Amino acid sequence: MSRLKYTSLCFISNNEHKHREYCGLLGISDLKLWKITVTEPQSMNLETVTEEKVKRVRASMPKGTPFFVEHTGLFIDGWNGLPGGLTALFMEKVGNDGMCKMLQSYVSIDRTARAIVEIGYSHPDNTIHMFRGETIGTIAQEPRGENNFGWDPIFVPRGDDRTYAEMTQIEKDKTSMRRDAVRNFSQFLDERFELIG
Repeated sequence: MSRLKYTSLCFISNNEHKHREYCGLLGISDLKLWKITVTEPQSMNLETVTEEKVKRVRASMPKGTPFFVEHTGLFIDGWNGLPGGLTALFMEKVGNDGMCKMLQSYVSIDRTARAIVEIGYSHPDNTIHMFRGETIGTIAQEPRGENNFGWDPIFVPRGDDRTYAEMTQIEKDKTSMRRDAVRNFSQFLDERFELIG
C-alpha cells in the first residue's frame, strides 16, 4: 500500500483553537486547516454526528483528499448524559454561566461529567475511521479561567482542582480527551502516511 504525504492531510473546522491543539498533539506544525461550514446533525450520539459530518464535508472537498473532523460533547451524569452531542447548541443558547446556573438549581445533583471527542477521518479510498477520547471530571460551580475556549472554563478534569481554562495548553493536553483520541489516530496515520520535511 502506498503511503500518503502528511502535507495532504486536512483538518476541517472553523475553530482555530482546535486546530492549534491538533497541530501540537499530532506533531504536525503545518497541518492544513480548511474552514468549511456544514450543518451539524442534532443527536446525542457523537459517533453518529461525526460520521454524518464527514459525509457532508466530502461533498465540498476535492475527491480523494484525506481529512478529519471532530465533534466534542459534555455528558453530565446528573442530567442523564445531556447535553452530549448537543453541547454546541447548549453553549450557543445558555453558555458556561447558564450551564452552571442550571446545575445549581438541582439540589445535590451529581456534577460528574465526561468530556468526549469523536474524530472522524476520511481516507482517499472512501472509508471512514473513528477515534474516540474521553476524560472524566466534574462541572465547576461557576466558570473560572481565561485560557482555552468553549466549555473549558467549567470542566475540571479528575485529579485536579482547576478548570481547563485555568491551565496552560501543555497542562490541559496531559488529560485532554483529544490527547486520548489522538493516541490511536496517530498510530493509524503513521501506518498510512509518510512523514516528510
